[in-house]
Amino acid sequence: MRFAGALRNILRPLSLSSSTPLTSQISTTLPFHAPFPSYSKPPQFLLPFLNHFHTLTDTRFPKRRPSDKPRRKRASLRPSGPYAWVEHTTGETILPNKPNEGSVKRRNEKKRMRQRPSARVKSSGAKKTVARNKPTTKYRSCLRTFLEMTDIPTGGVRTVHIEVGIFGFDYDQMIGNEDFMQVFSHEEIGVIVVNTYIRFLYDKLMRPNGLDVSFGFLAPATVNLGLILSRPDTVTEYVLRILMDNKDAEKLFFIPFNTGGHWLLLAINPIREIVYYLDSLGNDWTTYPDMKVLIDTVLQAFRAQRDIQTSRRGANSITWIKVACPQQRNQIDCGYFMLRFMRDTLALGRLKIPTDYFDEFKCAFYTKDQVDEIKEEWCQFMIKLNVCS
Repeated sequence: MRFAGALRNILRPLSLSSSTPLTSQISTTLPFHAPFPSYSKPPQFLLPFLNHFHTLTDTRFPKRRPSDKPRRKRASLRPSGPYAWVEHTTGETILPNKPNEGSVKRRNEKKRMRQRPSARVKSSGAKKTVARNKPTTKYRSCLRTFLEMTDIPTGGVRTVHIEVGIFGFDYDQMIGNEDFMQVFSHEEIGVIVVNTYIRFLYDKLMRPNGLDVSFGFLAPATVNLGLILSRPDTVTEYVLRILMDNKDAEKLFFIPFNTGGHWLLLAINPIREIVYYLDSLGNDWTTYPDMKVLIDTVLQAFRAQRDIQTSRRGANSITWIKVACPQQRNQIDCGYFMLRFMRDTLALGRLKIPTDYFDEFKCAFYTKDQVDEIKEEWCQFMIKLNVCS
């Protein structure tokens, strides 16, 4: 705009000097006309030169303003694909399941996928976390469908074999409709669900990774508060036998302990005489003194049978450590939390449990998704064992 105006100021004197001879040729019989051409019209010989600046000064067509309505696009006559720029080898046919790999159409589709709410990055203060997809319930749904086609809902039972390497003895664990409904309906789980999930941990995490030489389990049906009060000698004999069978190697033993309505986890390292106490209700081991007395008695007997000489001060050097584990927020999830404690420890393969829990799994509480993950694993394992056949 400024350049065109400056150009006009230069050309106007030239146009005035070139138009003066025209006054002598004007007839006196014609009406009076101004001796100079109009300032709004430049000379004819400059029009081609000024046309180059036409688009810079033209304001007849206003700019398109932003609109909240989508623009109507003209229908494309281009076929749906594949296009010429699809990556392929000359002479080979393009696979029908990958017609537009690398094409504009595929890139636009990926862009739309990234713009979906499930893939957006949510901001929470200064910390950004990616929204996770809701965990699927397909295995629970499948297992429930299979269950309805059997006689289990009407009283039928099935068996799951527990190998000798798990609890120190082998047997067939019976499982019925009540046990399945505990998982389907999110009820407090019993000892049968716990035993079968331990079989899952043994098959999927321990044995394939060689962790069975570093970790072990004690049967929750044998080591519980009820049997400690009624038959303490039986419990002591069983625990001591398992520990003595593994006296030559350092090992961490899990005891899923039931107090008569609540599940907690004891993890015992008999070589180092350390007992890790994980309670999702935040209680202390002093809440269950009979449990502590029995475990201390077993460890002292284990030390004596190994002929370990200790001083009188070291005779009571058994260390109990309360772990600040995730805490439950209802009265049902204690069993799932206890199973998750074992799962987290086996996933890391560490014999030492930190006082403030593992950094990789540290949280105030397990979410519903994390609890549902335990259910899905259990249901998937039941389907694999073909329990509903």
